[in-house]
Amino acid sequence: MEEIIKKKRFLFASKPLITRIIIMTILTILSIAFFGVILFLSAWTINWLKAWLFLIVFGSISLITALIGVIKNPQMIDNRLKKHPKNKKWDTIVVSILGLNTFILFVAAGLDKRFSLLIQIPNLVSYIALPMTSIYIIIQLWAGLTNKYFSSHVRIEEEQKVIQTGPYKIVRHLFYSTFILFWIFTPLSLGSYLSVIPGLFGIILVVYRTFKEDKFLQENLPGYKEYSNNVKYRLFPGIW
Repeated sequence: MEEIIKKKRFLFASKPLITRIIIMTILTILSIAFFGVILFLSAWTINWLKAWLFLIVFGSISLITALIGVIKNPQMIDNRLKKHPKNKKWDTIVVSILGLNTFILFVAAGLDKRFSLLIQIPNLVSYIALPMTSIYIIIQLWAGLTNKYFSSHVRIEEEQKVIQTGPYKIVRHLFYSTFILFWIFTPLSLGSYLSVIPGLFGIILVVYRTFKEDKFLQENLPGYKEYSNNVKYRLFPGIW
């Protein structure tokens, strides 16, 4: 029975390498294609260079990091995809709102492109912002390879320990710090001031989630308070 449970828990990791690569490639391409559908339907045109560049850059980095993940640590993928009864309900709600907010951001950018609701962001600003949209994906991979407890939801696993290496030496929630860059620079890369509004809302949600998660870890994870004394800042060195 224990072996069956283990296989269920790490279903993705139990697949052959080539199968994992194919599955992850298909999932990533479908996700990026979905983003494209939202953008181009909202704009009602495919003649939108900034959107194409965003999809290419964001999609390429997403695919590369995902493939590294399935090769180096497939259990990390299972850990992030699986549903778990220990997931905090408030966090599940926040994650769902963040997903919806991403959809709203893309729709707002598309409508802004279609109807020219606000002036367009200069091309130079968009091109500079473009690579910044994907930094959090690279940090996510780094965190996942460093921390075997790295998860998409707030919870504490059995025998979980505080990790103080890799990205966790910089700030306590570096992944969230760089995730904020997504909400700042995605509207800029798409050239839409209108989509800055959901972008700002996304930042507020990330800061709120950071506060709640850090408080939860302080109260429930042994050794985390001591760790927070060594790494003093949650998101931004010297600030908070």
